Amino acid sequence: ARAFAANRQPGQSIGVVTFDGGTHVVLPLSTDAEAIDAALAEPPPLGHETHLYDAIGLAVSMLENADVTVRSVVVLSDGADRGSAKTLADASEAAADAGVRVFTVGLRSRAFDAAALQELARKGGGQYLEAKAPEDLEPIFDQLGSKLASEYLIHYRSSLPANKKVVVTVTVEGFSDVVTAGYTTPSASATAEPPFQRPGIERFVRSTAGMVSTAALVALLLALAFHFLIRPRTGGVRSRLAEFVSLPILSPA
Repeated sequence: ARAFAANRQPGQSIGVVTFDGGTHVVLPLSTDAEAIDAALAEPPPLGHETHLYDAIGLAVSMLENADVTVRSVVVLSDGADRGSAKTLADASEAAADAGVRVFTVGLRSRAFDAAALQELARKGGGQYLEAKAPEDLEPIFDQLGSKLASEYLIHYRSSLPANKKVVVTVTVEGFSDVVTAGYTTPSASATAEPPFQRPGIERFVRSTAGMVSTAALVALLLALAFHFLIRPRTGGVRSRLAEFVSLPILSPA
């Protein structure tokens, strides 16, 4: 772990989680070099059981709650989980959902289980490395530390429709190497809701033509209201009827 931390860039955060019969945050994510050195100064105490999957879940949640752009978990274990509440599938799905890559380092023991560590790395988009003896760990962690400290994350938005094969080519000025990666644009989920669309009448009202029509209608209504307010008022019922019939004039007896 110290070999891994030695490759850290100044702004790169590192956290430390240990696990036995429980999971323990030895160091929350930090860029403080002194705090990182202090957390890695001594080996952690040994305990019974191996809550490997719970520890991965805890590490993933720490990264989710932190302002970290590139998220990775490096796991050292013999791969034999004992007592976790989470399953292998739970840990893998949590990492995938959070966009966290999982790198696993397998250290051989009598309970060694490479399959679980290989599956974690495969589903987590990371890499599986194996140490046959403890002295193999330092070069492995040195390699991983260097790799993760020199990475760049590139984002771009694709305008291609679903289910199209895409090849992305990346070049860096000053370097002759060309890096390519491929993927297939995701298809829409069968259970996904359709894109939100406003009702037709609302789209018309919000359009330029709709706003002009609405303004004209309001102006017309205001003109009619003004007309009825200022026109002369006629007399009562008798005067209005006199326009059409002759009414007798009655004199008192």
